[in-house]
Amino acid sequence: MILDTIYPESQHICTIFVIFFEKNASNSVFRVIFASRIKNFILNTISIMNKTELINAVAEKANLTKVQAKAALDATLNTITEALLKDDKVAIIGFGTFGVSEKTARTGINPRTKEKIEIPARKVVKFKPGAELNLVK
Repeated sequence: MILDTIYPESQHICTIFVIFFEKNASNSVFRVIFASRIKNFILNTISIMNKTELINAVAEKANLTKVQAKAALDATLNTITEALLKDDKVAIIGFGTFGVSEKTARTGINPRTKEKIEIPARKVVKFKPGAELNLVK
């Protein structure tokens, strides 16, 4: 079943696909998959800068060549990574703090089989933005 809906507040068209899966004869499972085509909305409002674009921006703002900017960025990222591997914090005043957090082992549920599984303890990287990194203006 495919439903085309126009949202009057945004005037963008979304296509909603509703797919039904039979789990077994006595129990039906319904999954709703929203595959939306929102014209000129997502692409115009969300922009992701990749590493190459970051290198180009750094090179331009710092009057460096792209090779020098790439070397500086790689050195920065490697230094942060090495510090985090040692469980150190990296605080960049005016930007934020990178740190390592430990998640304890826990029991989870496999969504397909509904079996209980053990999720091991692990370390994760966390980032806390600094007060000066205010994105709302």
